[in-house]
Amino acid sequence: MRLATTLLFLGASALFSSAAPPNIVLMIADDLGWGDVSWNGGVPRTPHLDQLRQEGMELNRYYGHATCTPTRMSLYTGRNAYRLGFSSPIGANQTGLPLTERLLPEVLRDAGYATHLVGKWHVGETTSDYYPTNRGFDHYFGFLSGASDYYGSLNNGVRRGWLRDEGPVTDIGYSTDLFAAEAETIIRDRDPIKPLFLTVCFNAPHTPLEAPAELKANYPSLSDDAQTYNAMIESMDLAVGRITAELAAQGMTNDTLVIFVSDNGAVVNDGYGDNGGLSMGKGSTFEGGIRLPGLARWPGQIPAGTQSEQVIADVDWFPTLARVAETTTDAKVVLDGIDQFDALQNATINNSRTLLVAAQNTSSYFNGLSKVVINRNGSYNVFDLATDPTESNELSTSQPDLAASLSGSLDRELARMRADFSSTANVNLINISVRARAGGVAGTPVPGFVITGTGNKPTVIRAVGPGLAEFGVSGVLADPQISLISNSIEIAANTQWDAANATTFATVGAFPLTSGSADAAVVTSLSAGSYTAPVDPGSASGVALLEVYDAAIDDQSTQLVNTSTRAYVGTGDDILVPGFVVYGEGKARLLIRAVGPGLNDFGVPDTLVNPRITLFRNGEAIATNDDWESVGTDITDASSAAGAFALSSGSLDAAILVSLDAGNYTVAVEGTAPAPTGTALFELYLAPAPN
Repeated sequence: MRLATTLLFLGASALFSSAAPPNIVLMIADDLGWGDVSWNGGVPRTPHLDQLRQEGMELNRYYGHATCTPTRMSLYTGRNAYRLGFSSPIGANQTGLPLTERLLPEVLRDAGYATHLVGKWHVGETTSDYYPTNRGFDHYFGFLSGASDYYGSLNNGVRRGWLRDEGPVTDIGYSTDLFAAEAETIIRDRDPIKPLFLTVCFNAPHTPLEAPAELKANYPSLSDDAQTYNAMIESMDLAVGRITAELAAQGMTNDTLVIFVSDNGAVVNDGYGDNGGLSMGKGSTFEGGIRLPGLARWPGQIPAGTQSEQVIADVDWFPTLARVAETTTDAKVVLDGIDQFDALQNATINNSRTLLVAAQNTSSYFNGLSKVVINRNGSYNVFDLATDPTESNELSTSQPDLAASLSGSLDRELARMRADFSSTANVNLINISVRARAGGVAGTPVPGFVITGTGNKPTVIRAVGPGLAEFGVSGVLADPQISLISNSIEIAANTQWDAANATTFATVGAFPLTSGSADAAVVTSLSAGSYTAPVDPGSASGVALLEVYDAAIDDQSTQLVNTSTRAYVGTGDDILVPGFVVYGEGKARLLIRAVGPGLNDFGVPDTLVNPRITLFRNGEAIATNDDWESVGTDITDASSAAGAFALSSGSLDAAILVSLDAGNYTVAVEGTAPAPTGTALFELYLAPAPN
């Protein structure tokens, strides 16, 4: 079954006077605030950006997301990052921009462009499948994560965290200078037959604060941090000047669309970032976090020295640049962005539009310049940006009808986009298994699962011991016995699987059991409810595999929505190894938890002190966690929405929140030194986002 809607990119007639589509150079600053540029009263020296503004158009109402990952995802896909399941930055071990999404560089490469990325990526790095060179860029030079030090250091001759394509980087020097030099080389050595798409993602002025001393000296009256911060921006401006100068040297200026934007607002609590009087900053969807500097230049196409009041957003670059590249996207792909090239060509265009910007602690919805913000506590703030750009005059009390209309639209838009990444439609869990030790110090593993819906769900439940030996598992449980319990009443039990069920096993995709093996299985039909299936090891001990299968995957009137297993976690082959299968079209938003300390409140003895959980697909780790609070507040919301019990702040339990395509996945639950063994609870929830 094909999981992703296929994008079809069709030929288009020439939209511009040139015989070939233009080159495109897209430059993105990192955490550059509205007030960090000279035309908005900023302190840093930015003569090259000033020149770009004079030669092109200032985008006076340009918007991004509140943090870097959502902005980049929205820009590369033309789809709101919230639709993809992201509202905050991703960590190094979190799955990134879904592999089913077709990105802007892929579109442009298919349209004949040579595609290059220089600088920061930060939309996925768990496996090489997520690397830029596997997402549409012919060439990559930079770092994959959310931040990097500027001067770097070589470890065995290699710059840590950086890649050239998919190989190591040995370059030393200040990162902004290295990015400028790489961009100059790409422009100079380009294939003149192909138009160029060059994206330069600076890490300036994101922390850590590091800058050349000679540039810091330009700001002697400021604090040391402020000197460094402004010097970082000046250094970036110099890099912009080097890139535009190389375009001129190669005779490319008139045939190149140059764009400069920031990804989100400046950090406001450290005394140096400047959002120009706008409210709040990075991480917030108030204006200081999302209204950003933006410029566009293309001589002969974009009028010089102009200012646009059109609301333009990060999601708009995908359809806009597809048009510039003279290619179109098929209507089957739902884009949230709007083609804004007409507005770039005509500064008088100012069309009203709606826009959703979701973040971890706030979300905002625009209808024209009327804006509503929903806060963490569920309250709403309403503003008229046309007369109140600093959001100083809150209108929810004085204009209740406007507040009701905007807040209702915000709620509906959030719910509409949640449908694309939550577990509500066309995707479900069809198989769950856990390999665990039973007996002796390990006690009795207790799997549990929840079925929701109407009607009855044909279900297969197995406890496999001897059958694992064929897979090289040592020390298997010789004769597992399984019981099925509902409301504390045993409703089924088995000590020896029935050969008559072999066909059913094959139908659900379970591996065959050897005739006469002392494995156990229950084949039954279950209505909605909560069930447990403890595995009795008898007087023996050993490793067993506990499995639950949906035996009617196309009947979604009843669904398997949650599973958990409480089991002993040891070392070596005794680690807890759950597995599950996601089936259907779309993405399952899953909450995966490994609870050790959290079991203490339930009187469970000898719990695992600090569980670590790792998620695998096709043998490759795609996410890991050993501290549930590090995931952020989204994990609390997901736990509540899924009906999971609350974890205590400071507990060393583990959790992963992820949206997954159809496929087979495994999870490893391990203990960490100095106490790597104990009892843990593995939990898997289908977790639609909270309303």
